[in-house]
Amino acid sequence: MPSARILVVEDENIVARDICMRLEHFGYTVSGPVATGEEAIAHARKLKPDLVLMDIMLRGPMDGIEAASAIREKMNVPVIYLTAFVDDKNLQRAKVTEPFGYLLKPFEERELHITIEMALYKHRMEQQLRESNAFSQLLVQTIPFGMDIVDDTGRILFMSDNLKREFRTNGAEYHCWEIYREDRTQCGDCPLKRSEALWSPMGIEVPGIAGGRTFHITHTRMTYNGQPAVLEVFQDITERKRTERALRQSEDRFSKALRTSSDAIAISRIADGIFVEVNQGFTEQTGYAREEAVGKSEMDLGIWADPAQRDQFLGELARRGDVKNFEAGFRVRSGEVRSGLISGRPIEFDGEKYVLSISRDITDRLMLEQQLNQAQKMEGIGTLASSIAHDFNNILNNILGFTMQLKKHASEAEKVQRYCQTIEKSAVRGAELSAQLLSFARKTRRETSPVDVAALVDEMAALCSDTFPPSITVRKIVGRDLPHVVGDRNELYQVLLNLCVNARDAMAGDGRQGDQVLTIEAVSADPGGTVSPHLLQAHGERSVELRVSDTGCGIPKEIRDRIFEPFFTTKERGKGTGLGLSVAYNVVRNHRGTILVESEEGSGSTFRIFLPPVPGENRRTGERPGAKKRPEGVLLVDDEPVMLELGKELLEEQGYKVHVAPGGREALELYTAHRDEIDIVVLDLVMPGMDGGQLYLELKKINPGIKAFFCTGYMSDRVITELLAEEDLRAIQKPVPPELFIRTIREVLAGESE
Repeated sequence: MPSARILVVEDENIVARDICMRLEHFGYTVSGPVATGEEAIAHARKLKPDLVLMDIMLRGPMDGIEAASAIREKMNVPVIYLTAFVDDKNLQRAKVTEPFGYLLKPFEERELHITIEMALYKHRMEQQLRESNAFSQLLVQTIPFGMDIVDDTGRILFMSDNLKREFRTNGAEYHCWEIYREDRTQCGDCPLKRSEALWSPMGIEVPGIAGGRTFHITHTRMTYNGQPAVLEVFQDITERKRTERALRQSEDRFSKALRTSSDAIAISRIADGIFVEVNQGFTEQTGYAREEAVGKSEMDLGIWADPAQRDQFLGELARRGDVKNFEAGFRVRSGEVRSGLISGRPIEFDGEKYVLSISRDITDRLMLEQQLNQAQKMEGIGTLASSIAHDFNNILNNILGFTMQLKKHASEAEKVQRYCQTIEKSAVRGAELSAQLLSFARKTRRETSPVDVAALVDEMAALCSDTFPPSITVRKIVGRDLPHVVGDRNELYQVLLNLCVNARDAMAGDGRQGDQVLTIEAVSADPGGTVSPHLLQAHGERSVELRVSDTGCGIPKEIRDRIFEPFFTTKERGKGTGLGLSVAYNVVRNHRGTILVESEEGSGSTFRIFLPPVPGENRRTGERPGAKKRPEGVLLVDDEPVMLELGKELLEEQGYKVHVAPGGREALELYTAHRDEIDIVVLDLVMPGMDGGQLYLELKKINPGIKAFFCTGYMSDRVITELLAEEDLRAIQKPVPPELFIRTIREVLAGESE
């Protein structure tokens, strides 16, 4: 233990040195001596001694009593006075400073040592007592429980601050129940009434305190200010009691629900599937009585029609924490397999894991849904057949009628030109109708490649400006640095065309006078800018937005949710099939996009399409691939002679050398014989004997670097998945515009098929 540090304050130099020598002999660390009160205060502040030996009579204006008072007050250092003489006045002054000793000169060495040790001990004890009192005070004031001290009659002797704040009183001269209890009467089971010693804590629950709250009050015997007393500790248990009541009510409700629910409710052990509880609904659905099920496992009873589904159900339960509406087959007591929706949540009893499952038999509902779906399917087929037959009859009537006119007026160039234009328009309309049906039926997938949406908007705006009535003003807005999107250009063109035609019809029939405005836009859609971020989660940081807006009649609220339904239309019979928006919806969805509509009746409509950009592409290149050097030879393979004749004529007009083959076997022989003359092969996909896919694989054996693409009227999902995707081949859909046919040949030859 380090020796005590003692400051000596003595104005007599010889006496001071003698005292210092004695103190060092005792093993103390000595500071000083100093001869004035001012020096004593300065040294005490700087050195922080454990004790000060202070002469009362000092040099200068400040005597030892004044210096000791300052040291005790500011630094809490014990002081022992040293003096040869003191009168009664100074004695009274010295007492006020609470000295720890008083030595009269001359004093013996032993007397000095004992006085110092007693002073140091007394100071340590006082310091510990102060710290203990401070801790007790802090504990009383900060503990979350209220505390008071009462005598044996219940009269309050002390009250903690939190209780004073709680009851807005200091508690003095009151009995405890007069402040705490709402009825101001002593608690019936108050321990103060009993004869127990209360040296060990005794607790009671007391309701009706401070606005209906409930407290647990613990009573313990103690001594306070020298008199017998009782310490009361108050713990507010109102919330705990309310929770306990709610839990009991919840358990009661659960018990009633378990007993009365028509759904099958069961509790089974996860480890082995043993049932520990089932309800009446379980017995009614499965046919097993409670006594037959409880204690048996799900495997024993064969409840799961497919045991692998139980593993899947438990796997989802482990991953997600709960499972909702898991569809599975279950086997009842009679052996019949029925369909159910199962929801489950894990629970734990005594450290063991169980699952609480609720199952609903949906067998009858599924049967009704199948019947309804079949009825709707047949109704839809009827609607489709009548609508499409009507449109196709009109198209065929135009083609046949004007073909007859063409024969009659073959020598009149002006009429021939007009008739040919009408026949061409009718054929294009038929092709569009066929494309809509195939897209709607999802029986075909088109070519997927980077699409320049800005060029698409340019083309669509030009078409609308040329063909729409003069009363409609067409505006286009194209953002800068637009990325390409991945998709089928023809399908996206069809979507824009459908939306623009609908906009035209809405503005033509709204009954308003004056110019109408059709706006076609292509802009970047950034999260937090033009679109909510949650729409772009599948697209990464950016998305491309196509927007078609009109100033027409708008869409009534009552039909707004139905506009994307197949066959739903508000147009007159013969004016539309109701497939346009449905096809647009399916095309956008197949492009991993989103389509939204904003419309108010009488205020126009806006259709917004969000499409993902080409991965890794940030800007629109603005450049289209230029025409490459034309190939020397083309091999056309098609089982339709007319298609071969048309294709050969188109290509020879462009200067190509053309070879034709009506089937796969003939194409193989021709390619083998003229391989050096053929730079590209154009294949029909569906042909008798050897189809286009098989032919391509055979040709690739001959020439692994062969360049080819498909021109076909039908593409199955299997071929697209297994051939087009793997070989990265392009495919264009018949009927195909001649310019697209020629452009595709050039691009594939130039290696731009990606």
